[in-house]
Amino acid sequence: MTTDPQANHIALLTGSRDALTRHVLSTSSDRQLIAELDAAIVTIDERPLPWTITLYLAHITYSHGICTMAAPNYKVLTAEIARFCRAQWDQISDDRDPATIDDPTTVREYFQRHPEDRLHTCMIPVHPDTTTDVNALEIERHLTLASNHLSWETTLKIDEWLELEPQDRPVTVADTHYGWFIGTKVVRHANCSSLPDDLLAVLRFAHDQGCSHVLLDRDGSPVEGLPVFDW
Repeated sequence: MTTDPQANHIALLTGSRDALTRHVLSTSSDRQLIAELDAAIVTIDERPLPWTITLYLAHITYSHGICTMAAPNYKVLTAEIARFCRAQWDQISDDRDPATIDDPTTVREYFQRHPEDRLHTCMIPVHPDTTTDVNALEIERHLTLASNHLSWETTLKIDEWLELEPQDRPVTVADTHYGWFIGTKVVRHANCSSLPDDLLAVLRFAHDQGCSHVLLDRDGSPVEGLPVFDW
């Protein structure tokens, strides 16, 4: 098992499903169980929070303002509150070393002896966001390359294009201050031959890697197979 609870849960469901499928599924309820396991695996894999969890909160009002804490369980929350109490221990009449006192006792003794400070704790449910269909998201890839795969003359031409209206530019391009973000789909069009050869080579290279855009950046890495210019 890994330390990732989501991966552990997926592995557990996958192992259970595989164990069941090795047996003869004689009833519709058997097949339904397999289908439900498959659906659960997909759901947990696509969403980082596929179920409701409880969040433990603490609000401490004291002389310097309000301190808010959050934790995944009450034990961790108590430890965080105790950390606050130990830092403020000189505010109460207790000669004991708070480092030698357990967390629950530290919290109880501090707030009993310092009633001006107020502690409020609560639990709130955190529900998963089920409104987003991951499969409906339009996700594309981009490739980052060194900007000096373009000649200085080509960079000047790109800067000229940026002065034009977007619909008048020969490529889809945006200035990133440290380079340019350029669409690669233009290489599929017949008129792409009018582009400078070095730019066309970069766009074709990125397109061949399955990328819809290329980010030409001064800190990008050069690759073999493309020209490199000294400027």
